[in-house]
Amino acid sequence: MFLIYVFIFPTEKNETILDILNIILITMENKRILTWNINYCEVCEFEEDKKIDNHQLIADEIMSHKADILCLQEVPEPNEFLKLFKDSYVPVGTPSESHHGYSCILVSHRVYATSKKINEKVCSSAGIVIIDIDGVQYGSCHLPSGKNNTKRLNRLKKLDEVCRAPCFISGDFNIRAKESIHSFIDTGSEFLGQMNPYPWNTFRNPFRKTTASSFKYRCRYDRILFKVPSELNMLIESFGLMGDKKIKGKSFNYLSDHFGLISEFSFNNEPTERKEGDDGDDSYSDY
Repeated sequence: MFLIYVFIFPTEKNETILDILNIILITMENKRILTWNINYCEVCEFEEDKKIDNHQLIADEIMSHKADILCLQEVPEPNEFLKLFKDSYVPVGTPSESHHGYSCILVSHRVYATSKKINEKVCSSAGIVIIDIDGVQYGSCHLPSGKNNTKRLNRLKKLDEVCRAPCFISGDFNIRAKESIHSFIDTGSEFLGQMNPYPWNTFRNPFRKTTASSFKYRCRYDRILFKVPSELNMLIESFGLMGDKKIKGKSFNYLSDHFGLISEFSFNNEPTERKEGDDGDDSYSDY
């Protein structure tokens, strides 16, 4: 099943809106997007004086969710780490180095094989990598932290200018609750509304990572942002956390100091109607 829609957008400063006419054909199938800041795959201490590299543990957790698009941040040495996914995923786009590690995108073998056109060079700069698959943009983003960080605010504004609908930009934005996300829509807020059970403030988050030190992060603002044209009938089928289950260990309770997000989007002429209180994913029903 296919849907054709038309929208117009400028690409150059001297071009008017009427100069650009884009007709995009979108395959009508669900897309499952996973984003996770994996904290550079820090070593986990499972037993006293015995530390285990958790690269494979993180890769196994990611692949267990069978997402179509993986947006990862704080990836260590991508040429080596991404080899762990070779049986299920293809790295797409150029990994982009941020202030800590790399932002990367991987696409499932199925999506890669069935896609008509993939543009891997939409953007790769300063912790941001964006690709285009059959006219839909997907991005992995890691923005600078710190209150009122000018670089972060400017990059988010630039993202809003560069990304054209339909697009899904995911990652560790480090944006505060009161900072503007411009014309983007936040998946969590849209799906859960005022009932959002995911407090990114780790002082309040019951799943916060605890260490031997008393330091706790005040914020973890991981998001999946999107833009869709009005002509495209899209539904958020599910939204929830991943990487939020405790693991056995002395120093680290979780695989990363961030929890990942996973969300499924459908593009249907007649989207399924979600019942009130149903988050679309049984694995998060008790959270």
